[in-house]
Amino acid sequence: MIDYENVHYNLRNDYTNVFEKDFFNRLRMYLQGKSMNVIDIIAYCNFDLPDMYNSRHQSKLHEFGIETRHTSNTGKNCADIQIAVDTMEMIFQNNLIDGVVLISDDKDMTPLIKAIKKQKGFVHLITSQNSSDLILHTPTSHSFFEDLYEIEAKNDSHLTENIYHNLNAHIKKEYVDKQKTPPLLSLQRFTENSLSWYNIFEYEFVRLLNKLELEGKIIIHKYRLKNNEGIEYGKEFEGIITDAYLYLFNSNNPINRISNCINDEFIKNVYKKYIRNI
Repeated sequence: MIDYENVHYNLRNDYTNVFEKDFFNRLRMYLQGKSMNVIDIIAYCNFDLPDMYNSRHQSKLHEFGIETRHTSNTGKNCADIQIAVDTMEMIFQNNLIDGVVLISDDKDMTPLIKAIKKQKGFVHLITSQNSSDLILHTPTSHSFFEDLYEIEAKNDSHLTENIYHNLNAHIKKEYVDKQKTPPLLSLQRFTENSLSWYNIFEYEFVRLLNKLELEGKIIIHKYRLKNNEGIEYGKEFEGIITDAYLYLFNSNNPINRISNCINDEFIKNVYKKYIRNI
């Protein structure tokens, strides 16, 4: 049982997320290493949060084999109550369950942990290192998130390569084939349109763009739109182009590069758009 909103906030406030941490693959491997045969992993959260809604995150969790429970956005304790109700119902109805793994920092979970111990005798709790001492002393056993992160994460190069390949295909179809050169593709619009396509958080998407930029596969540049007479007008935009189509910029249409544009500060600023106090 995952108090997923709690986990999500804690990671995001540290400028990271479940994708970058390869959270669910590491969780499964960690529990297997502890000889725990997990029947279901269920994430409880208000999936209408802007970063989750924009990226269709609930659907992405289903791809990972994670069951989800959308909780109301009307109060802080909605997820806690739903976790408690579902957990007690499950342990009373299923005699094959020997115990429960609970993932949460919330000290309000303490009564639930005690109730599970009375019925099944075993509760393993996973928390951050900032969790309350009260909740740490209650379960049968305990781990920190950092214990999971010691397990080697899967490489995300396949996703960055997919983004690069699709970006090249988009530039060819929408600009080169239509003879709209040089391609003036807005970085902001490209990012916004990609979130639901890849089912990924905006801050994680720009982190992957950062990897492509460091590899020299994408270039970020400044541009303004031009009228029929070729005169620039309006505000300045940030554009994105791949190394494969950089040749379309020439002396008549020079590129105004932005060096190291998608850097750590850029990524943090994207996180800050979504960070709020719990």
